[in-house]
Amino acid sequence: MSTAKPFPTERQFIQPMNFNCIPHQLIRRPYWACWHTEKIARQAKAGLPEALVNKYGDWATFEVAKSAYERFDAWGVGTLLTGDGLAVVDIDKCIHDGVIDPRATEILAMLNVRYVEYSPSGSGLHGWGLLNGTYSTRPVLAGLKVEFYTQKRFMTVTGQVLWDEGIHPINAEPLQRYRKPDASEESEDKEDTEEMESHSSLSSASSIAFMMIEGKSCQLPVGCIPTGYGQRNEAIFEFARFVKGKHPTADKAMRKYYVGKWFADHESRIATKDIDDSYVDFEHAWSRVKYPYGEEWSKAKTLMDSFPVPPNVAEWGQRMCKTYQLCRALESMSPDGVFFVAMKPAGEVLGCDEATVSRHLLLLIEEEVIRIQESHIPNKRARRFKFLTAV
Repeated sequence: MSTAKPFPTERQFIQPMNFNCIPHQLIRRPYWACWHTEKIARQAKAGLPEALVNKYGDWATFEVAKSAYERFDAWGVGTLLTGDGLAVVDIDKCIHDGVIDPRATEILAMLNVRYVEYSPSGSGLHGWGLLNGTYSTRPVLAGLKVEFYTQKRFMTVTGQVLWDEGIHPINAEPLQRYRKPDASEESEDKEDTEEMESHSSLSSASSIAFMMIEGKSCQLPVGCIPTGYGQRNEAIFEFARFVKGKHPTADKAMRKYYVGKWFADHESRIATKDIDDSYVDFEHAWSRVKYPYGEEWSKAKTLMDSFPVPPNVAEWGQRMCKTYQLCRALESMSPDGVFFVAMKPAGEVLGCDEATVSRHLLLLIEEEVIRIQESHIPNKRARRFKFLTAV
C-alpha cells in the first residue's frame, strides 16, 4: 500500500465544498470560520485574519462564513468545538490511492459515529457525534492514530459525505483508557485559560440541557446554565424568567421542585453547595422578573411599527426595516439604551432564520446605524448593541 500524500499545496487538489450536505446540527452553530492554504481558522471577513479559539467575536454564523468563503477565495470552512456537546473523531491518512483503510470504518462504527466526511485533503475522515463535557485524546486504535476532541479545536467541514445517518451520541467507552489532555491544553497559560472560562459559549460545560416543565420537555436557554463557578446568581435569574414564561401559575412547591431539578443537573458547576441558597435566590428572582421568558419579545413586537425607518435603512428592503424597528423597540425597553439581540427569538419575531438576522445586523453595523457595545455577554449567545445616532 502506498504512502499517504502530504497535505495539498494547491487548491485544485482540495476537496470542493458541498454546502448542501452539511447537517443542520452543524449549520445552526454560531461558531464558523474559513481557512486558506493551511487548516488554521480565519475570520469570515476581508483579509481572512486569524480566528482565535478564545475570542468569541472572531467567529461567525454558517451563512456569513459561507459568504466569506465565496467572496475572499478561501479554501474551505470549519467550525469551533466549544464543549457544548459536539465531538469529532479525526482519523488522518487512512485513505490511500482512494481506498479507505477498513480499520478506519471499523473504529468509527465501534464509536457509533453516524455522520462521516472526507477531510479537505481527501486522505482522512472526520466523524461527528455528541458527547457532553471536555474530552481530548489521541489514542492508537486497531493500529491507527485517532484524534478525538470536544473543545477548543477548529475542525474543517467539507460536506463531502462518506455516510450520513445523522449526528448521534458517541460511544466513548473505548476511548476512556486513553483520555488525557493534549499538548495544547497542557501548555495553555493562565490568561488564556481564564479568558476561555469566562466565555460560556466556549466553555467546557454543555450548553444543551432539557427539563420537564408543566408536562413538556423544554430546552433551557443558554443563560439558564451555569458553566463555571460564580455564574449561579445570573443563571438562576434567567432560569426564573424561563420558568415564569413557561409555567406562570407554578405554586411555591412546584417552583421548589424546578429549582431542585435545576440544582441537581448543574451542581458540579455551582460553588455554593447549599441548595437552600438557590431556593431563596430563585424566589427573589421570581418576584423581580419584569419580562418572563418570551414576553419581552412579544412586547417589542407590538412596539416595532411605531418607529420610523430612516431612508438609508429603508433602501435595503422590508426585512431590514423590520430588523431596524425591532432594534428600536428593544432600545426603548432598555433603561440605558443598550439592548441585547439573541438571534433565535429575533428570528421568530421577524419570521426568518438566525443567519438572516445576523446578516441584517452586520449590515446595520457596516452602515454605522448601530455598534456593538459588547461582543460577548456572559452566559448569553447574544450581543449587546447601541444606536450610533438618533432618528
